[in-house]
Amino acid sequence: MAYVLVDQDEIVILHAFKKTTPNTPLRDLDLAEKRMKEVLGI
Repeated sequence: MAYVLVDQDEIVILHAFKKTTPNTPLRDLDLAEKRMKEVLGI
């Protein structure tokens, strides 16, 4: 699974991992959100 951000003419891969359970671990969601905020400057 991968979390990506599309911003105008860029595609940024925020986080990628092998999903082994039906649920997404909270730490993976938090990390992707943190990186998205860093990229967007918020």
